[in-house]
Amino acid sequence: MEKKPKTPPSPRADYAIYPHMEVVDGYGWRVGNYDERGALSLEQIDQLAQRSGLPRDVLVRFSNQLGFCLDEDGAINLVEVRRSVAIDRAEATLQTVRAEARHASRKLGQLVDRVMLLSEQFAAETGDRRMLGDLKEQLTAAVAANTQLGVVAEQMLAQPGSAADMSPTNKRKTRDKRRQYIVETCCYAWQDASRKVSYTTRPEEESGNGLQGPLIEFIDQVVPMLTSPPTTIARGTLKKDIDNFRRSQNGPDMFSIPPTFGD
Repeated sequence: MEKKPKTPPSPRADYAIYPHMEVVDGYGWRVGNYDERGALSLEQIDQLAQRSGLPRDVLVRFSNQLGFCLDEDGAINLVEVRRSVAIDRAEATLQTVRAEARHASRKLGQLVDRVMLLSEQFAAETGDRRMLGDLKEQLTAAVAANTQLGVVAEQMLAQPGSAADMSPTNKRKTRDKRRQYIVETCCYAWQDASRKVSYTTRPEEESGNGLQGPLIEFIDQVVPMLTSPPTTIARGTLKKDIDNFRRSQNGPDMFSIPPTFGD
């Protein structure tokens, strides 16, 4: 009786998951465990009080909140990982592994052929004679290991989904939320000192590059204290963060819990 051909399994539906990942955003935040001591030193608090005119008690609370923002577990960055993309990227990696393993096996095989022609005939000591034998054994094992590596990669390629590249689907859309939290915390401190969260722009630079005002100067003073090496936030990005904060005052984003002062 003729056997019926096996029906290939139907492809699984595509979907995305959103795991938490550490995201490097280029700012070099001084992430750590600050507990209740705050992220700013007493000297830095004094500098900010002198330059910004904010009350010292506001700045002490501000320092504590910055410490929470920079806590190792303080930023939950949920990034998209789409199943189809993750599997396709893994397949590309496995293809590279298979190709490189085969190439290494061929090169090592050629090297083994040459090494096998060597002799310990003129070795002065018994230990010296063993060295050549060890070399031959290691090369032979390396050829076998690379050959097996290619075989396993081939087997995995025949089973789509056996490996997945869990890097973000779109790396350009990933960002460390710590920047957003830091800017929000600066804005809350500004409000805590009974100051209006605002800025001005030069008319010829509406993109945000002409951002000016006491709040901007304050944030420019704070961010270098929290980054290594010291840096500042780009004007366009800073404008967007402040605008998002001001909008949240009218209608808080249910997916973003802003830092708060006090109880």
